[in-house]
Amino acid sequence: TPDSGPKDSTQSRVPKMQHSGAESRESATRSISSGISHEILAKHFHLPLTVVSKKFGLCPTALKKLCRKFGIVRWPFRKLKMLDKKIAALRAEAIYASGRGDSGKQGGDLQKLEQTRARIFVSDSRWSSAGSLEEEEDEGEEE
Repeated sequence: TPDSGPKDSTQSRVPKMQHSGAESRESATRSISSGISHEILAKHFHLPLTVVSKKFGLCPTALKKLCRKFGIVRWPFRKLKMLDKKIAALRAEAIYASGRGDSGKQGGDLQKLEQTRARIFVSDSRWSSAGSLEEEEDEGEEE
């Protein structure tokens, strides 16, 4: 049996000074994420976060950190999906109502939903994860 040298108890306890790769991954993540703007992210809001993170070569946590940097508290995929379903339902209801001669409030509701959907794509620090502006200053101020 080949002898690897004297077995010193301190030798086995001292860890080797190797870099685990975490530092290089972190710098690579920084360089990738530094090239991603809010506009680029907004083009991918219609996709789940995991799909987008794979597309950019980031882990989901790194993509979430980047989103928070841009003021995006939650990835808006589910919100957009829900809004699209509601908009489609209201449009179908409006078509049905127009065939019957009814005029309801669908137009106003539809417009509000479309405005909410459009606001998701705008970089606005006042935008909350709940899907509405945190403070509606325009409604409270009447001159």
